[in-house]
Amino acid sequence: MILEDDMIERAILAEMFQEDYKILEAGNGKDGIALLNSHFSSIAIVLLDYMMPTMDGFEVLQQLKPQNVMNSIPFVMITCFTTSG
Repeated sequence: MILEDDMIERAILAEMFQEDYKILEAGNGKDGIALLNSHFSSIAIVLLDYMMPTMDGFEVLQQLKPQNVMNSIPFVMITCFTTSG
């Protein structure tokens, strides 16, 4: 499952894994949680964007923690955030 608000980044990630996995996608945390709850048993891993509108990656994890979802599905936090010095 890919939770990423940037459509281009989401498409790139989906293309990387589409040959080996059925890809579920969401563009924000709220939609991602709903998708995760409805497809829980078929999700192997969640690629979770750190910075998203509506609900960022940490808020998603906080919402899911009481449900013990993270005990059975690995979550990988991703970001394209860069700083310029």
